[in-house]
Amino acid sequence: MDAVAEIIETPAGGPTGSDADAWGGTSHKDGFLMSTANSADIVKRIPHELKTWDAHTSPSKAFNLSGTNNASSSDTEINNEGSIKVERAVARFDFKDGSEKRDRKYDVVTEEKDGKTVTTIQIELQKMALVNMSKHFYYLHRVSENGLNEGSQLCGLENGSNYVVDTDAAEKSVDSFASFEFGKNFNFCLGSSDANKAWAIDEVAREQWYTQEISEVIEGVKDEWKNKEYRIWRYVTENTIPKANNQKNGVSTGLVFKGKMIATENASAELKRVINEATGDPNVDPILYVYGSHMFVSWSEVRAYAIENKADHILYETVFGKNNTVEVVAEKKADENGAGAVAAVYSNDETSPDYLWNKWYNTEHHNNENALKEFKKAATDAEFTLYQSSKDSENNKGYFCYYYYWNRHNDNNNNGVMGPMEFAVVRNNVYKLAVTRIEQLGHPRVTENDPDPVDPDNPDEVGDVYITLSVEVLPWTVRVNNIEF
Repeated sequence: MDAVAEIIETPAGGPTGSDADAWGGTSHKDGFLMSTANSADIVKRIPHELKTWDAHTSPSKAFNLSGTNNASSSDTEINNEGSIKVERAVARFDFKDGSEKRDRKYDVVTEEKDGKTVTTIQIELQKMALVNMSKHFYYLHRVSENGLNEGSQLCGLENGSNYVVDTDAAEKSVDSFASFEFGKNFNFCLGSSDANKAWAIDEVAREQWYTQEISEVIEGVKDEWKNKEYRIWRYVTENTIPKANNQKNGVSTGLVFKGKMIATENASAELKRVINEATGDPNVDPILYVYGSHMFVSWSEVRAYAIENKADHILYETVFGKNNTVEVVAEKKADENGAGAVAAVYSNDETSPDYLWNKWYNTEHHNNENALKEFKKAATDAEFTLYQSSKDSENNKGYFCYYYYWNRHNDNNNNGVMGPMEFAVVRNNVYKLAVTRIEQLGHPRVTENDPDPVDPDNPDEVGDVYITLSVEVLPWTVRVNNIEF
């Protein structure tokens, strides 16, 4: 009744472990555990006297758990009429390309040009990764009013206001996940699962994710239907969280999408050059800066814009600091005749991004790592998002960002307010997912470049949603099998 399956899987392969067969292991390739679905089918009658078993001594005389036994005898007749409904002990994720032109590209950065709004940057989604997949699940599901195991009903029905109980429900009911043992509970941990290091989304963490090229996920569809149909992606274990407000990034099963910036024909010549000629070396390529709805190709552009819009005191102080006492000046290069050059004058507020950028880039000749970190911290504290180039492969270099999505199971249609089981993975369901819209650039690859980094205690639902997925949750067909022993 309380048996728990353990499924260990890594990006390199799996599943492994003593319970791998419940997940299509070597003995049951491409098969899955089917478990009792209905509480009414849990209890079946069996003979209470040993002599009655004498009538069931061969396969042809097997005792029937879903039919009548010994119908000719009033003393030993046992009626177990009724099929046993069973369900898959896992869920399934399906995916399709939800972009308008089925090219995985989304219009993200726009600007006004000649009285029209034009797109300057698109995001091309290239990879998708599964994160926080549970290592354990009950062989038989159970439900309760508060998501905890005590007082739960075995094989009870989920009704929209109760909870499906998980094996680690008590651990996930804590107020903070700062000391949660992510590596013990999850395959493909979102953040670094090294107990000796602070939780972080870094290179080590990304290597833990189950990652695939999206082109591989959606390939195999007939040419005339390519990118129009959902494709079966993979199977996922059950993961539920007690208490609605405990549905947080560190413990919810989710998807991470990796996107690449594409400069359109409407982008400025400089933006095109920076993006299209990126070497993938963040120490060589320029840093891109985003503040609000504005994208800047260099810090010189940032400060020039702030000076030009000095009337916007918030932006001016954000860039140059509240304690600046000099008249800052934007650099102006000489004209073709060598005249008209103006030297830049930088802020003297030692806590401002402008002062620290000048210290790192000019004074330290942009090769001092500590000076760079100081500048980054000041910039992100001032709500600038920084993007540095990287190399996904030898043939894929550029500027990348990440989008995080937490699987939605029971949508309450109230953004900003989480309901019971709103974010979960529940067995015997198919989750059909498609990214239909992206409204802004995603999280930077480097956490220290992010003014709003993902944290394990971040709630799954927030008000500033900027990636939209269409989600259709369908029950996998409940199979009816006559089971005989």
